[in-house]
Order: sequence, then C-alpha cells, then structure tokens
Amino acid sequence: FRNVLELSNLADDQRSCTDGDPMNSKRVSSLKEYYEEYWNYRITTGRLHTMDGAWIPHRIRLAVDMILSDFRRSGADSIRLLDVGCGEGATGKLMSEQFGEDAKKNSALIGCDISTAALGSAVSYYTEVFNIDIERDAFPDKFKTDEFDYIVLLDVLEHLIQPSTALDKCHRLLKS
Repeated sequence: FRNVLELSNLADDQRSCTDGDPMNSKRVSSLKEYYEEYWNYRITTGRLHTMDGAWIPHRIRLAVDMILSDFRRSGADSIRLLDVGCGEGATGKLMSEQFGEDAKKNSALIGCDISTAALGSAVSYYTEVFNIDIERDAFPDKFKTDEFDYIVLLDVLEHLIQPSTALDKCHRLLKS
C-alpha cells in the first residue's frame, strides 16, 4: 500500500519501471514512454495474445462471452463497443472471430490505447483505433454521448493514478 501512495505522489515525469520486467532499471519520462517500451518488447519477443495459436487470458474470453451473450439476447443487429486500453487487440480479435457476418457489417469495434506500438498490432481487429491517454486526453470529438453499447476496460484501471477520471469519461459515452 505504501508503494501505491508513493507512486501517486510522484510527478508524472518521474515514474519509474519497477515491475520485474527487463526494463526495470530504466527510468522513463512518462507513462506513455513506459508503455511504448513495454509493447515494443512484447512485439519484438513475440509475446502477443493475438498471434495464431497463442493463449488468450480467461478474463478476456469471459468478457467477450458475456458481451456477445447479452448482445444476442437483445436481438439487436449491430453493436458499438469501445475497448479502452485495447493493447494488441485480443478483445477485438475474439469479438471479430465470434461475431456473425451480418452483425460485423453494421457494428463498430473501437480500440484505444496509450501506446502507438500496441495500436499498430491492434488495428486489424477494430473498425478504428485511437491513441489516447485515458486520464489526460479527451476522447475524439466524433465520440458522442450515449454512443456505445459496451465499454471494456480490461487490465486498465489498476494502472491509473485516478481511475475515476477514466470511469467518468467512459460513463458519458454509454447508451442509456
């Protein structure tokens, strides 16, 4: 708990990587820089869940199953989903694979992430992708209130200094 408090008191440009990965001795100047290095490492070492035959974590499979189950029960013919912190696109990949062709044509799967490296891998699984720091940046103007049926934040909130900021932004985008 003390480490969490200490991290939250650090200035954004003084955060350091201390999570046991190969970059742990390096100091990064921003959270964005850290995630660029993180995703470049994952990409260059082939540690992506979206690779053919790769393991996809159960939490991602469960989230996709829950969304698709609810979608099918609703009888809707399309879906609008925003995947915040989409990373390499594992959620988008599973959604695309399990979607029916008719639903795919009318639907929008939008991914956003702080890392442009991650988005480079994710772009093929989403209708559109956006480079966004969920705590600092506004969503693109094209996002209107009441726009999304579902918003997914898998493995995101625990990485934020003020998760309520992200949740407030997302809540405004959910359909009533």
